[in-house]
Amino acid sequence: MPPTAQKLVDYQHRSLDIFIRRVQTIEQYVDDATALKAALAHLFINMTMCTQSTKFNDARLQLIVKLNSAPIRYGMSQQWDEILREAIPTIDEHDHYHLALVYGLRARIAYDRVYRQQAHDWGKIALQHARQTGDAKLISEMAQTLGNILIYHFGAHQEAFNVMKESEAIIRDLNTPVPFTLYITWVHAMRFMGNIHQARALSEKIADKFLKPQMSTNEWLIILNTRGIIRWSDGAYALAEPDLIEVAQIYEQRQELAAASGAYGNLGLCYWSWSKFPQAKTIYQKALKLSQEAGDVQREMKICGNLGLVYLSQGRFDLAEAYIREHIHRAEALGAEREAKRGRGNLAQLNLFRGRLN
Repeated sequence: MPPTAQKLVDYQHRSLDIFIRRVQTIEQYVDDATALKAALAHLFINMTMCTQSTKFNDARLQLIVKLNSAPIRYGMSQQWDEILREAIPTIDEHDHYHLALVYGLRARIAYDRVYRQQAHDWGKIALQHARQTGDAKLISEMAQTLGNILIYHFGAHQEAFNVMKESEAIIRDLNTPVPFTLYITWVHAMRFMGNIHQARALSEKIADKFLKPQMSTNEWLIILNTRGIIRWSDGAYALAEPDLIEVAQIYEQRQELAAASGAYGNLGLCYWSWSKFPQAKTIYQKALKLSQEAGDVQREMKICGNLGLVYLSQGRFDLAEAYIREHIHRAEALGAEREAKRGRGNLAQLNLFRGRLN
């Protein structure tokens, strides 16, 4: 017998009550990937059974605030993006805090999927809303999000630098301390602009001032990772190595597989630049496996290219060509124009080496 209309309504109301209770307790799982995935699996199913109402919309928004970026970190981006997308029309147009948060998260997901223009557009919207909140932390986070998109998807290093400078000025006008996170993307913009010594000085200053045992693990990892990357970029490989190893191992222990893949990728770059090719190969293979487990197609694509360069450096040209061509193929499929161009440059270098040595 099909349920009566009243029974269906009662069931939907009970589902909503369960959903609200689960949202209130979900925060306890934020740093436990296995537990969070299990809890969210039930919660996502529960959401589909709820009545659409103001109470539901408020609880969903509370869920987004409580978890923030956790589902992205643990490889649940697609389901999370659906929740974010459906939440936007229910948020008041003057609620700049929540609009900034939701658009910023959508921009990060689009960035990971290499949806360049979407990421850029949503990142700009997020920063516009954040700047109207007077919340220094939120302004810094959204400036970082847009800055990373400009740097890594568009090569617009100066524009990213300008975004950081403008955001710093806005925060200073609030008579509020500037969060160190704003300077993280600032450092990377300087690095890509060729100001590596200035970037190194700033990253060391950030670490000396903010790297404290009592700080959160996430903040610790952000500072340590940046310092390691900048030290590697400045040729200080022996100093960079322990930073990058610690970051990669912690991310892996926390089951943040995409972040661990990226961190091992940075360590591989350090070894490759250091001419430690066997270590670079081993680390890149680990990074590739983690990116596949995480479903991170962007990192998987980049690591293929980096592995190709390692094999090229070892004179193993057939393997180098296979990985470089895979890098180009994946980059073109994703619409990652800068990566495809880098891959074609590496292929030209391979052909040049073969021409010289054959």
